[in-house]
Amino acid sequence: MKNLNEQYFVIFPDYDQDSSFFEFNKSTGLRSPHYRELVIGQKPVVFMSEDQTKPINKIIFSPPSIILHESIIGDLASENIFGGQLYPAIHIDADGNYNEDFFLINMFDELDCWSRTDSVYELEEGDDDDDDAYMIKYKLDHTILEGIDEDKRLMFKMGGVDRPLIFLHERVVKAFQSQNIQGYKTFKVTDYEFGVEFD
Repeated sequence: MKNLNEQYFVIFPDYDQDSSFFEFNKSTGLRSPHYRELVIGQKPVVFMSEDQTKPINKIIFSPPSIILHESIIGDLASENIFGGQLYPAIHIDADGNYNEDFFLINMFDELDCWSRTDSVYELEEGDDDDDDAYMIKYKLDHTILEGIDEDKRLMFKMGGVDRPLIFLHERVVKAFQSQNIQGYKTFKVTDYEFGVEFD
């Protein structure tokens, strides 16, 4: 049996490099694209770089959301994202130019698949609702994940936690690595412990 904790990675901005961060414009922000399902066929989301003086990377962050340049999408499709989809995004640069070659990973549902018995986490005193779990170290629940076809869970947002992180299957990570993309870093679930993303 495959060890899913070896197959999945958590993605973060690379704080040691020049990571790119974005913010939505006002009209897009009112649509709550970080958490709400956007309707395909409606207007694209519109975003700007937080620092308009720097060129942006091909992976751009506004946790918990990620935007990808179309050149690195490859074979990734909406069907591969559990509770999410690729949604058209437009970048407005410092000169007011519209660049229509981006996609938001619109994650509107979460996958609660961490093991309550094997993960390391904390709850507020007197709080028995593990939706507010403060995660220190993850272990994935194989039973839940293996009940979902692998192609439908290549990317998902973790549920049942206070800080929903995005998890990538190794197939996606290898595709990114093959393109020498900058500004992000990943940690295998077996290697991840809260705080290492800031080291």
